[in-house]
Amino acid sequence: ELYEYMKASDVYVQFSWWESFGIAPVEAFSYCNRLIVSDHITSIRELNLNGSPNVLVIRDIKNIESQQKEIAEFIRRPSELHDFRNRILAARIFLDTVNL
Repeated sequence: ELYEYMKASDVYVQFSWWESFGIAPVEAFSYCNRLIVSDHITSIRELNLNGSPNVLVIRDIKNIESQQKEIAEFIRRPSELHDFRNRILAARIFLDTVNL
């Protein structure tokens, strides 16, 4: 059932205060969902997704209102499908080389 929600979504939001690795945002990204995530999710940095035009990293989750305009513009902007394909492939290669 979760798979169907992910497939039908355009944007995945996760404002965690702390995440050890954060597999849920990576799964959402693999379904071509653009991400709005907190800076506390280490998997976004480790898999180099924070440089993606399909990922918006919220630096100050205590003051999300200050980033309202940026969030609204991000949601309205179309996703870049070629970026999903390239980064998902790179993430798979990375994950194959580490012991999880």
